[in-house]
Amino acid sequence: MAQQCYDPTDYCFQWTDDGWYTWDRERAHKVARKDRDDTARDLFWRRGRKIRKSSIRNQTITKGGVGTPYPEITLTCTIYIVESD
Repeated sequence: MAQQCYDPTDYCFQWTDDGWYTWDRERAHKVARKDRDDTARDLFWRRGRKIRKSSIRNQTITKGGVGTPYPEITLTCTIYIVESD
């Protein structure tokens, strides 16, 4: 594994029946960050790899839109990253 990204919009996000969405932003960030940290811990302790954790703030993520039955929406979040050698 060279690099793995954890996008909070992949967590706690759900389209609703009326074509809109629900997203628990705070919980999504906590879960994404925890998953990144768990992966980093696993790579370091179980596999002995050097790791580097980082994040990229204020990333714009688009969901829905053309080719989907949902409207295009734009969310802003922090992407959490773990890198290893």
